[in-house]
Amino acid sequence: MKRILKILIAIAVALLCLSMCACGFVSYVKYSTETPEDISVAISEYLDRLHALSNEEYYREDERREYLTAVLDAENELRECKSLSELEEVFARHSELILAIPTDLDLTVAYLTEQLKAAMPTNEYREKEQKMLSDLMSQYLEKMQSIANSVEGEKLIYEFKTLAAEIKTDAQYDVEEAAALKQEFAHFGEDIDFSLYPTGVHEELRQLPLDFKEELEKISTGDEGLALIDAYTEKLNSILTLERILAQNVQNWSRIWSPRIRDFCIKYSLDEDDANKCIAKLEAQKTAEAAARIAAEYMLSYADELGAAAIEDMKSAARTYISNIAVLGDYRPAEREQIENTVDEYCDSLDGAANTEALRSIIESAENEIYPILTNNELWVKADNDFALHMQTKYEDLALTPPERLDAADSLDELARIIDYYAFYQLNAESFERGTFRVKLSFPHKYADYVIRDVYWYCELIRSAVGISGYFETDSSQLVITLTPYDIASRSNTDKPVEVDRYDSLIEYDSSSTLTDRAEDFDSFLYYEKYAGRYVKVWNSQQLWFALEHEYIPLPVADSPAEKVLDRAKEILRCIIKDGMSIEEKVFAIYSWYADNVKYDANYWYCINVSDRNKFPDSLVARLNSFHAEGAFFDNLAVCCAYAKSALILMRIEGIEAYRVILHEYEENAIDNLGREGYGSHAIIALRASDGKFYYCDVEQSIAGEGSVYEKYRQLLATAKEQCPYNGAIDRIWYRLDYATEFPVELFWGNLKYNGQSVFVKSEQELRAMVEAFLKNGDTSKQINVFEYDQDRFDIRAVLDTYESIRYETFYYKGFNEFMISISDPAEQ
Repeated sequence: MKRILKILIAIAVALLCLSMCACGFVSYVKYSTETPEDISVAISEYLDRLHALSNEEYYREDERREYLTAVLDAENELRECKSLSELEEVFARHSELILAIPTDLDLTVAYLTEQLKAAMPTNEYREKEQKMLSDLMSQYLEKMQSIANSVEGEKLIYEFKTLAAEIKTDAQYDVEEAAALKQEFAHFGEDIDFSLYPTGVHEELRQLPLDFKEELEKISTGDEGLALIDAYTEKLNSILTLERILAQNVQNWSRIWSPRIRDFCIKYSLDEDDANKCIAKLEAQKTAEAAARIAAEYMLSYADELGAAAIEDMKSAARTYISNIAVLGDYRPAEREQIENTVDEYCDSLDGAANTEALRSIIESAENEIYPILTNNELWVKADNDFALHMQTKYEDLALTPPERLDAADSLDELARIIDYYAFYQLNAESFERGTFRVKLSFPHKYADYVIRDVYWYCELIRSAVGISGYFETDSSQLVITLTPYDIASRSNTDKPVEVDRYDSLIEYDSSSTLTDRAEDFDSFLYYEKYAGRYVKVWNSQQLWFALEHEYIPLPVADSPAEKVLDRAKEILRCIIKDGMSIEEKVFAIYSWYADNVKYDANYWYCINVSDRNKFPDSLVARLNSFHAEGAFFDNLAVCCAYAKSALILMRIEGIEAYRVILHEYEENAIDNLGREGYGSHAIIALRASDGKFYYCDVEQSIAGEGSVYEKYRQLLATAKEQCPYNGAIDRIWYRLDYATEFPVELFWGNLKYNGQSVFVKSEQELRAMVEAFLKNGDTSKQINVFEYDQDRFDIRAVLDTYESIRYETFYYKGFNEFMISISDPAEQ
């Protein structure tokens, strides 16, 4: 028992001691945390500091022995130290002893002078920098002669090294100059106007900048870069432009015909001025055939005057004339062969001509046979005219109005309109009207693939329904374009219409409009009035939305896809639109319909045959309803393209000026219609609001409708500033519309209301009235949304926190605080 008592007493004493320590009645024992490794590292550092104090070269013989002995003693004692504090004490004591040993200043200066000279960089420098370095060395050698001690000398050496390091070496200049040249000439050759060169050198012109950039990346000096630039500039200049080729050709035929004309003039004693006029005229021609024909015409003009005496020369001139009536390069192969046979026939008949009358008869007969043969250009123009006439005959007043010119374009925009005109009649493979046509480009351009790539984004129809390719005719600016129709027969990506389950807000778009419900057979849509007098026949939904966007009244073929889509669009509008609605109210109603009825087709990608995409990357996608209005209207499934097309149909029928806009950017692993990897695109709507300005309407964003009204509708009327993430990559529509620059809060968002009250609450009273009306409504499956635009008015959170029967989430976006308010489930309370 006593033993147990002793143990308890000992424990109590221990606890008391601990508590006293905790209360400050006893002092702690501070244990060192220094490890042997720490001490070892510190010893090395102190030894380095010791050796930096001085140098044996600074002392005479007796002082040198004393210095070396002192250093050795210090080293030995430092190595024996067991703590950092001991190291500091030993070093302080020994450094004082070492620094007290007198040095010889002359020796110090001599040694440090050698050290200074040894610090002179051995790099290669340019002339100016080499002089700077030499001057700097002279300056510091002079300073070294006036130092008072070794510390000042070491300081001078350090300063010299620092300043010398700032002087650029030749290698540094080379690197900087090479980098500057790489940046300056990164776009070398990209501005080449291919229209100035014959098509035979287009591939060389395309490859030349690519080779240059590859070589430019390899340069390491400015001189190498300049030499490379000179070499490639010389290569570029050596490639002859059409103008330089023509100049050379003019010299060639002038060299041929000028002497012959002068010899003919001298031989028959003719007027020298007439000969010179003929020479000047032939030198102004653009083809060898034209020059030869003029020379022959000059000689033949003297046929009657010279008579039989010159009959052989006249036969030769006639043969030249007939051979050059036509420029063979202007004709297609079949017509060229016909001309060559005709020329041979009439040239052979010249041998039997006995007089000038016979010569004239043969020449006239040859002209009558050759002139009616159509050139390549005339055949293309005829085909263009025949096509437009055929469309007009086939559809009469229901034909699409062709562009002002079908055979020439002064810009990519004009070229796109021509392509779209042809594409409009290529959308049904069964009635493929014309696949290949030709357009003369009257603007600077590059090789054909480059033009096709650029115009692709200007066109509206070819991106998902027609493939496009092209090439330039030899030595001309005539671009031959071929359109390949995809099979856009309806193909659903689902067995039945998709059900869209949304967590709906009770927020509505409301204004002072007097609204009237529409009858089931209502058909007084505004597009009839706005587009009166402009009709076009359509067969599919592609033609339907294109016609509406271009302000035609589409007349669908009976029982066609276009008729079904148009009927469905009107059925939807009769249900969601009321007479008297403003533009914004209509847009809100349309947008809400998509939020409630259409789901994004996330599975469209799996319907694409990857191997087929190498040929026609979108040919199978083009068959999917989710890429066309059919997807949104019949399957409740759509991707951005179908959202935009179908929404445009609805808006245009309601008289709203709207356009389908394509945004594009680089997207890894994406392939576009041209088979180019890395190109993605997104379709939205641009529409003119009540203020006369254009705004974005990204209908696809309606899928974000769960919870946040602002997140759901933030791209319903968005400005150019809101456009993201495709900034700077918008097709031609972007550039020709007058976009608003400020967010239309009062125009649109101010009319979002619940129970007749704006959701942009301005006072605590307004907020409480809205919340209490919502609680009275009692619908736990719905929510209301309140916006805080001016946070200084009152604390919305503090007010909402006073209601135990509600819960809320917040969402912030560009100056808006949105509060998503719902009624709490009693089971959760």
